[in-house]
Amino acid sequence: MTTLQKLDLSENGGIIGHIPTELCKLSNLVSLEMHVNSLNGHFPSCEQWQKLEVIRLDDNDLTGSIPE
Repeated sequence: MTTLQKLDLSENGGIIGHIPTELCKLSNLVSLEMHVNSLNGHFPSCEQWQKLEVIRLDDNDLTGSIPE
């Protein structure tokens, strides 16, 4: 699953809770879209996301900052 480049789970009201740390294993991820859900908690620190260019997490209840 490390070849996955784009993940769009946006506008799924059924996604509740924290962002799973397992997503950090997606080292080829370029785009992550999880906006308009019911996510909460801190954004995980994912050092493997070196290629990430697009991240969209608005309309959730996340705290903290997204690492640069």
